[in-house]
Amino acid sequence: MTTAATIQLGLAPEYDRDPTRKVKPRRSRTIERREDLDFWPTPDWLARAMLRTCRWNLGGLRILDAGAGLGIIGAEAEKLAAERGCCPPRITALELHPERAAKLRKLHPSWEVVEEEFFAWGEAQLPEIDKQGHRVPGTGRSWDLVPTNPPQKNGARHVWVEWVTLAFALAKPDGGQVQALGHDLLLTTPERAEWWKKNKPVWWRPSPRRPSFSGDGGTDGRVWGWWQWNRGPMPVEVTRMELLEVEWP
Repeated sequence: MTTAATIQLGLAPEYDRDPTRKVKPRRSRTIERREDLDFWPTPDWLARAMLRTCRWNLGGLRILDAGAGLGIIGAEAEKLAAERGCCPPRITALELHPERAAKLRKLHPSWEVVEEEFFAWGEAQLPEIDKQGHRVPGTGRSWDLVPTNPPQKNGARHVWVEWVTLAFALAKPDGGQVQALGHDLLLTTPERAEWWKKNKPVWWRPSPRRPSFSGDGGTDGRVWGWWQWNRGPMPVEVTRMELLEVEWP
């Protein structure tokens, strides 16, 4: 599969998601939970720690939370902005599950809640490209910050990298930032190794403690944390802002 993000930005090689390929999942007491659109709610303390490493103070930022779930990342962004005395960020929350999307609209009426699949919707937001390979002015949308907890379902080998590639394409080209949660096993295959060479992050921050995404305190034994990518140079007004140190819970 070659996404529009791959074509326009040259971020990653082609990845073929073969729906006929059968992969036997590892035994897990929580594997049934993954069938609910691979739903793993981000712990609030982990979302907060990740957002604190953003290079802005969050106030007024255009934030895209792809795969918003319960809206925890967006809610923590609003809390951090308020604590810093900033105006609220402008949040776009993408959630495919209809009941969760309806709940987000009810709990966060100021958010733009989109009930669509990320790849189809995201590629539709990309700008048009002219024959010289330049972006056509006035087309497409972009966000200042794209913090995300991508799907990491058993057997879906390339969904994570395709998700992050598209997230990068949706970040503002002149200073946008992408933050993606993930675990150490995302580094282990030859295909992924090639992708990492082409898409080196600014940093990797390990989680201060092992998170539980199942809601019952259970963990999977992996090393979790988040990667961060920047698009283009930071604008002058951003470089003058004080970058806050991460506060571990």
